[in-house]
Amino acid sequence: MANAKLKFGLLGCGAAGQLHAEAIANCPDTELVLVADADERMARDVARRHGVPYVCAAEELLADERVAAVSVALPHHLHHQYALQAAAAGKHAIVEKPFTTSSAQGRELIEVFARRGLTLSAWLERRYMPFAAKARELLQAGMAGRLIYITINVLGYKPRAYWEYGMRNETFPSQWRKSWETSAGGPLMMNGIHQVDLVRYVTGLEVVEVYARMGTFYHDVEVEDTIAVMLEFDNGALGRIDCSCAAYGAGAFPIQHKRDYLYGTDGYVFLSAPLETYDRIYEHRVHEVPARTVPECKALELADFARAAAEGRPHGGFAEEILKSKRVIEAAYESARSRVPVRV
Repeated sequence: MANAKLKFGLLGCGAAGQLHAEAIANCPDTELVLVADADERMARDVARRHGVPYVCAAEELLADERVAAVSVALPHHLHHQYALQAAAAGKHAIVEKPFTTSSAQGRELIEVFARRGLTLSAWLERRYMPFAAKARELLQAGMAGRLIYITINVLGYKPRAYWEYGMRNETFPSQWRKSWETSAGGPLMMNGIHQVDLVRYVTGLEVVEVYARMGTFYHDVEVEDTIAVMLEFDNGALGRIDCSCAAYGAGAFPIQHKRDYLYGTDGYVFLSAPLETYDRIYEHRVHEVPARTVPECKALELADFARAAAEGRPHGGFAEEILKSKRVIEAAYESARSRVPVRV
């Protein structure tokens, strides 16, 4: 049937997976049919909440004929492995950020899914925040003039327990967030990738060079807990990323409503809900936009993904888009280690 729901299996029932499950259940074009997690308690809890069965082995879920697509919400270093297994099993896949631990792995996934005629995507739900579409519209209309300076604010605080239990106090400790090899980075990769992607989407600009310094000041981890990044964009604009999860008093993660400024020669846009702007004609304005939760944004993304899968095409280039945002962050880490500017 042309209007049949896309049947999903969920790989990973931690904090991200719980949001995925809610979005799948709330999207009229998708249906959650099976969940999997190595921790039976977590799998059982999500399964009970959504009235579906559970398994404890990803391989068992991928072998299930009811599952046509999978949402991958596993620790970062497992994304590549299990997305490849999903492709081998003939399943479409949508993968949690940062997609993979390296851009090379991400490129491999894109090629494998394309060869098999399967739809691959990445969770970029911030693009579905109502203020994002309004900001994009205003900037394209020239409201701010030529963009010349952009600030991305990823400042907040995470308790030390986060590195083992996540932000939602998962039931068993894990070490994967602490290591470069298994997480691919600290707050810039874990969280900032959403805002880098959002700024790229709203402005249409690409970062061409970065210069960074980073440190680990408070948390007992291998990855950074603080990084400062200078940016140059392809239109010549400059910018910066202020990022720290050791910044006590600067708010808390996850940052769901953005705090980024886009300054132009004729005004600025403050990415927030409601959206705020300042220009030469109207001066300060508040643009009321609909309120939308993260799961609601994810459900909208899933609807687009389901249509793409039904039509046998890529989902809006989202897999390519997350690799572009990811490369900006990888270049920042490279610059911080080498202490020289890095071209993106």
